[in-house]
Amino acid sequence: MKTNAVNETISKFEKEVSRLNVINGTERWLNELQKEQVDLLNDKIKHWATYAGKLNEDMADAFRESEKRAIKAIKEAQKGLTEPLEPIMTTMEDYIVAMDARVSHMKVLGVDVLQAALKAFDALYPTEPRPKELPELCGWLIAAEIQLSEWRCSAGQAGADQALKFVLSWYEELDLDALQTLRIGSTTLSDEEKIQKRQARAYEIAQYAAVHKFILDPTDSDVPEEEDQN
Repeated sequence: MKTNAVNETISKFEKEVSRLNVINGTERWLNELQKEQVDLLNDKIKHWATYAGKLNEDMADAFRESEKRAIKAIKEAQKGLTEPLEPIMTTMEDYIVAMDARVSHMKVLGVDVLQAALKAFDALYPTEPRPKELPELCGWLIAAEIQLSEWRCSAGQAGADQALKFVLSWYEELDLDALQTLRIGSTTLSDEEKIQKRQARAYEIAQYAAVHKFILDPTDSDVPEEEDQN
């Protein structure tokens, strides 16, 4: 009986040892698998960090004005650290924060500035259709100085036309051909009081002038004739 009990105990012990060996083997396998996965993940993180760093550098090169914004955002994100990282932008988190700051700057350039440019185009070239391509829009805006000069001429013509309307409404027989030059010796050109009155009246008349409507030069042969509305 004692022999059977001993044998049974030995058998249980051997089974327990075998079970522990299986557990130990499984544990070693899991540890090795975990190490492989950690190494793989670290490699991916390094790859992503390298890619993110390169992408951040490309964004910095393309939008140099965003650099201060990116550095400021990183320093803000590192405020909770006991010792801020030096140099700045060494971790994946740094790159993400920097790119996020740059993207907001890119939105200003790519969306807000574009909308402002289109509004400027509409104001400068009211008779022209909006360009569909950015290079074409840039070409129009580069010529803005010339167009502004045209607008000044247009506003001046509108003011002069309005002044003539006022005068001719009272003096319909006035010979317009006589208004090609200033009359020498006229006191309206030298008398200070008359000059001030003339300028004050001109200011009032100018308020009725169509200065917001672009007027083409009527003497320009390239200007198309108005269609007969009848």
